[in-house]
Amino acid sequence: MVCDAAFGESDDWLADPADVELVVEVVSKGNSTKDTRDMVTWYADAGIPAYLLIDPRDGTWTLRTAPRDGEFQGSLCGRFGESVELTALGTKIAADGFVRYA
Repeated sequence: MVCDAAFGESDDWLADPADVELVVEVVSKGNSTKDTRDMVTWYADAGIPAYLLIDPRDGTWTLRTAPRDGEFQGSLCGRFGESVELTALGTKIAADGFVRYA
């Protein structure tokens, strides 16, 4: 999660979604439906501006952006090894170190 640095100094264990800029999640081996469907909807409903889903099952990533009415309007897909451009944050994530499940 990327949010204001002050969150790390607080006693809260949940961040206010309005304060979150990016959520990064890795698809789990045992609960992929929750990660690839349920959480996408939850983050869109919460208004999270960018949601990066990393899928070690097939070596792909998906960046979802621009939430509106419970759905992300933007979607960019790539493979491990291709950098993830986070234009809104002015940075990119190198995905060449991402590892697939055995």
